[in-house]
Amino acid sequence: MPVVHTPVNNVFALMDRLLNENFWSPLELLETELVPRVDISETDAEVKIRADVPGIDPEKINIEVTEDSLSLSGSIEKSEEEEGENYYRLERQTGQFSREFILPSKIDPNSVEAKAKNGTITITLKKQPSEQKRKVQIIK
Repeated sequence: MPVVHTPVNNVFALMDRLLNENFWSPLELLETELVPRVDISETDAEVKIRADVPGIDPEKINIEVTEDSLSLSGSIEKSEEEEGENYYRLERQTGQFSREFILPSKIDPNSVEAKAKNGTITITLKKQPSEQKRKVQIIK
């Protein structure tokens, strides 16, 4: 059964984390969501999105695009626990994530390319020709 995150649940979870393990490190309390961190950049011809997804099988990541948006979703599965082990600390997150971005320019949804390397997915989205800047020469 999926966990439903409500504001009340989040408050209780933060209080529990504060009292149990983060008394001396309160900044760790901010790390509550399972979301890949991204960088979005743009050139004259394309938009690039780089998403950090360490430890996630690229086959478990779904990328969907329209001409002006991109959604990134997937899941991190729980690793096998060894029989007979008593865990002292469980910090690795599992579950599903989903992010959606409005793109800075309209892109051609048929020319999207995604590559995975060293825990980072780089998504290259070519701009529609009408969105690409071109230099105009001034005639004297």
